[in-house]
Amino acid sequence: MKSSAFALIFLLLLINSPFAQAQDSISIAGRPLRLGVTREEISSSLRPTHHLRRLEGVRRLEGVSADTWIVVTTAGPPFESLGTLTFEHDRLISIDKTWGNFRGPEAIRLGEVLSALISRNAQGGVAVAIVTTRSGREPQIAGQGIDLTFGNITLSLVVIEHSSEAGRVVVVNESLSQRPPR
Repeated sequence: MKSSAFALIFLLLLINSPFAQAQDSISIAGRPLRLGVTREEISSSLRPTHHLRRLEGVRRLEGVSADTWIVVTTAGPPFESLGTLTFEHDRLISIDKTWGNFRGPEAIRLGEVLSALISRNAQGGVAVAIVTTRSGREPQIAGQGIDLTFGNITLSLVVIEHSSEAGRVVVVNESLSQRPPR
């Protein structure tokens, strides 16, 4: 059940995320954030439910000092982190959104399986894939899926929901085919 919930959330977030759709903003705490906005504008828009907390000693990959802040809830403890924002000359240059933290052995196992399958298809640490989504509904059953196709190998993650006692099930499948991807 936990891995089903994890996979369903993963699929819905991926399918509905800015990653899957061309957009000029990412929503954090229900507010659309756009590159180029000032830190004060963002901080004001997040109040009173969230605030920015500076992360010290963070450096961007290029070695340039970064002004990085974490978006956290004001209610707590525990405080929830929703993502990080990086500024340069007081303008937003990077948004990293936290989609969730999934715990438990089934969630860990699902992450390990996906990581292993994708890594195995990577060449030089890079895996280029064609991503397709699908969904369907029949009487008594509904499904949502995502396929990652690496050449002639396809990794499928499908969440199937039965109206019977079977409930939800997550299926991870790897297939090899001589046919080109759909």
